[in-house]
Amino acid sequence: MQTWEYSNQYALRSYAYLWLYAGPAKAILAGLQWLASSHPELSSIGGYSIVDDEAMLVYFGYRFVTAVASVICELYFVGALPRLFRFCRQPREDQQAAWKVKSVAVLLLICAAPSVGHASFSTLPTSFCMSLYFAALGGWIRLASPSTSFAHSTSTWSHRPALVVLCVCIVVIVGIVGWPFALLLAVPMALHFALKAISWSLIGVLVAAVVCGGVFVFDGSYFCTPYLCAACNIVKYNVFGAEGRGPELYGVEPWDYFLKNLLLQWNILFVMGAAVFPCIALRSMLASLWRGGRQKKGPSAAHVSSCSVSTADMASLAWYCSGFFVWFALWTRIPHKEERFMVPAYPFLFLAALSSLVVLWQHSPSPSPWLKRLGNVRQVGIVAVVLLFGVCSYGRTMAMMTFYGQPQKMWQDPAIRRLTASSVRGPSAAVPGLSSSASPMHRVVVCVGKEWYRFPTHFFLPHNSHNTSSGASTYAFLRTKSFSGALPKPFSSTEGSCAARSDMNDLNQENAGQFVEDMNSCDFVWDSVAEHTLSSSAQQTADENGWVWDSFTDNIGPASGDASAFRLLDPVNTPLLCRALHFPFLPYYQTCAKWHHLTLRTRRLT
Repeated sequence: MQTWEYSNQYALRSYAYLWLYAGPAKAILAGLQWLASSHPELSSIGGYSIVDDEAMLVYFGYRFVTAVASVICELYFVGALPRLFRFCRQPREDQQAAWKVKSVAVLLLICAAPSVGHASFSTLPTSFCMSLYFAALGGWIRLASPSTSFAHSTSTWSHRPALVVLCVCIVVIVGIVGWPFALLLAVPMALHFALKAISWSLIGVLVAAVVCGGVFVFDGSYFCTPYLCAACNIVKYNVFGAEGRGPELYGVEPWDYFLKNLLLQWNILFVMGAAVFPCIALRSMLASLWRGGRQKKGPSAAHVSSCSVSTADMASLAWYCSGFFVWFALWTRIPHKEERFMVPAYPFLFLAALSSLVVLWQHSPSPSPWLKRLGNVRQVGIVAVVLLFGVCSYGRTMAMMTFYGQPQKMWQDPAIRRLTASSVRGPSAAVPGLSSSASPMHRVVVCVGKEWYRFPTHFFLPHNSHNTSSGASTYAFLRTKSFSGALPKPFSSTEGSCAARSDMNDLNQENAGQFVEDMNSCDFVWDSVAEHTLSSSAQQTADENGWVWDSFTDNIGPASGDASAFRLLDPVNTPLLCRALHFPFLPYYQTCAKWHHLTLRTRRLT
């Protein structure tokens, strides 16, 4: 399917970005084909047939590769943290031993964050930016000398020019290949690099620009898109768009949208991240009290000095975390908001939350009994914060899997996959109601109703590259009352991405021919039915247009009496607490949710 952003007259998205995922996908497909031909005894992987389910195996394979790449970036970030949190300068051996344990704890916090885990598997540009910013932030922190303050750490910069160039290249790739607006997160980093290593930073910009420029020239010639960088087009449309165009066409949200969303996704860690500056100020104040009392009956002045917190230490923490606050302040003022817009800032938010925990946890000797008691209470409170984060993250993860994971589970179901695979059209059966360029022979057509945006992907439809006569499959859209905007359309079967698409627009208006003309064009109809209704939106549309459904029969869903029907949460009739978190072992959460039942109507075989 091609969206208007990828059409060559608009070119807001680059096909070069897709090759980051198409490359691993093609390699996985080649590996599956080799296994099927060379080792026929290996007929399945994880219960899925190498031949019949190869498209779905490719889907899970390239998402696994994406997740591994994201984890590598996160590990690189975690490995740099000992250089940042170095307030007590113990012997090197003691620091390494302590940070082995602390690094495991930090990794567990990252893994427990449902938003980071979800983004790590995604193929969105914002998720790509998040992973690269984990790596860039790790490199930036490594450039800080472990023995000097942030403000005077010039020696490491001069001795590690390759790391400077690498960090700059990563940031440039984020903006050009990923999402150009994400460059705003790197403003504090850019200022620091300009101050410390301006020449090597410019070299990094030049290297990244040359590489990305070459890629975009190839991308433009191969996919017939303008040579002008897609990043320029997306900025032009969203910032300098003509009247009637712009992101507001796709919905607006109140200023507190991201405040609520980050509380939902990060719960108590968002609070800790937002409070990083007060925590740093409190830590500095307590450090002053400790230093002021060392002359009385505290430990030796030398030991207190070695464990003190300098103003430069606190300033460095604040500067590393400041990118998140720049980003958050910007997006609260922009009317169009989506959850994914915060994803690139997750590394900076996590660092801010971790900084709050570390500066409050960090122990310094104190001659005052009440300060010692305060330190004990503080550490108990931090343990409580971590436990609360784990519990809330578990509840949020279970809510996402239980309430919104059913569409994918439905199309993974072996019975449904056998059903769709057995319904391939015959050699002479073109698909009526779809344009000839979008409906080649031998195709299974799944029509989706109001739940079109929940349909997992065409990878879950039957496709067998070993037997081209069985054909590929596609999905199409049914007109419903719930949506009337622009939807993606199939690529041209003759010209591909080079086709001039006069049937697309950038006004979020319905495109010509984006809906099927007759429901009998469909081999399957996928939709949902609320608990208090008897028909889906697709059925209502069919009734209004006089379409005959006699050739279809329900076999999945409440109409068939199937008690194990796949379901979706009904957010309108479900209480807020119930849909935000889900603890399946608690009685309240077993009965509070209201549901939409997913239905699959199939053509009756004769």
